[in-house]
Amino acid sequence: MPKKKIEKTMLTDWEWTLVWSSMRYFMGRQTIASATWPADLIKNYDTYFTQGQRGMIYRELNQYFNEYSAFGNPDIDSEHWERLMHYMNKDNRYLVQAKYKEKGETIEDAVICFKHKDVYCSVEKYAKSPYHNWYMVPEYITNVREIISDEQLLKN
Repeated sequence: MPKKKIEKTMLTDWEWTLVWSSMRYFMGRQTIASATWPADLIKNYDTYFTQGQRGMIYRELNQYFNEYSAFGNPDIDSEHWERLMHYMNKDNRYLVQAKYKEKGETIEDAVICFKHKDVYCSVEKYAKSPYHNWYMVPEYITNVREIISDEQLLKN
């Protein structure tokens, strides 16, 4: 009799403990493993995080960054960790509208992005392929609107 496939929807407590512990271990290291860990995390576990876990990851990374101003080697590791930190911040979401030409046709598009340094990165593209540096081409951007979460509205 074939076994039924069990759909995984969230991390077990043990998996979360491993993710949390390895994050705290790697975020200050200066190795290739440290530079690739943020993308590996998104590629393998992103869909299983609860909003609470995302918030914990963001707060931990933000606290570390505020204290040390870089993750691992500032020229190699930090870029990957900072992108992860900004992606995990649920209050860092923008609707970015762009207009560009593709094969002679004018395309108008609206993409949900997170801001990382001075560029807007597609949430969807980063989640699907975190090893690439996806961002909206600034020259094509026609409008940017901050997306206000329900929690932000309640605070105001």
